[in-house]
Amino acid sequence: MRLLYKFAHGILSLLRRGKVTLGVRALLIDNGRVLLVKHTYLPHWYLPGGGINKGENPMKALRRELREEISINLTRDPELLGFYYNDLEKRNDYIAVYVCHHFDGVAKIAPEEFEVEKIGWFELEDLPSTLSPGTQRRIGEFLKTKNYNDKW
Repeated sequence: MRLLYKFAHGILSLLRRGKVTLGVRALLIDNGRVLLVKHTYLPHWYLPGGGINKGENPMKALRRELREEISINLTRDPELLGFYYNDLEKRNDYIAVYVCHHFDGVAKIAPEEFEVEKIGWFELEDLPSTLSPGTQRRIGEFLKTKNYNDKW
């Protein structure tokens, strides 16, 4: 716990200096399937999500991003899978990934959304070949969790 506190304190001090970006992603799980999005500006499939705005907490950002991008509303708070460093960016970029089992709405691209090109539900054991490497790692980690094994 002390290590987590030190990590969070370090991130907050970097944020104050404007040198860190934070994001959220959702593993939306339904009957052994996961929802993925394909962006207009990237070649791979990804977990839905986006950036955390100034003054916004991760849960609020996750709820906003899911509603804005794919018309999904969380009906219960999700579980945190992990907090990850994105080393592909040229800055300090951190992403909180949540596992979401409780949501409603029909996944569809919101009318005013311009970043998402496609949405798809994929079997967890039959994912697209064009899955982003980070998304593949996060799904792999999820599949190894007790949470997944207990539910299926």
